[in-house]
Amino acid sequence: KSHRHLLSHIAANTYISIMAINYRRPPEHPWPTPVDDALLAYERLLERASAHHIVLAGDSAGGGLCLTLMLRLKERGLPLPNAAVLLSPWVDLTDVGKHPSWTENADIDYLTVGLAGLAARAYAGEHDRSHPEISPVHGDLTGLPPLHVERGQCEMLRDQQKELCERAEAAGVMVDCYEAPYMVHAFPLFSFAADRDAAPQFEPLLALD
Repeated sequence: KSHRHLLSHIAANTYISIMAINYRRPPEHPWPTPVDDALLAYERLLERASAHHIVLAGDSAGGGLCLTLMLRLKERGLPLPNAAVLLSPWVDLTDVGKHPSWTENADIDYLTVGLAGLAARAYAGEHDRSHPEISPVHGDLTGLPPLHVERGQCEMLRDQQKELCERAEAAGVMVDCYEAPYMVHAFPLFSFAADRDAAPQFEPLLALD
């Protein structure tokens, strides 16, 4: 329900079919359960569509989950999607207050170090947070499909998202990175609050233009 407006906006502007996954979440279901659920959903989707016609998309932890899913698909020799759209992806759970963006944007972004720490502990449980399925930025990114990564200039996770783009490019992945000025974490989710008469127009669908 939290993403209903954004998903309907995407569908209305692209005429694509969307499969939204209600995967099990922490703290009741820590890693690897969310990845297991995403893999199961992807396998079911492959029964209905070619991987060439599939684009993964997710924001925040969902963006990290998309990246992790592709790493697992590659490991198992399963078909990779045609591309992935990662909106403010959380891809490094070892980075809680580590990068400069945590202090530079502390008075702007709604995501706090304390909240991120709680979420990281809930997701990883007793496992090492540097595990590539928990912090996929540390995984082997070679061979992944093209990535479109959007981040907000004023979000706490900005620097780890920059690192993702750099690591992916170094691994030979086609990467399109966009930093939205003055925006906070997962800003496309708040498109319902945009002023349609404002200039420039708020555009959460840059990847699909």
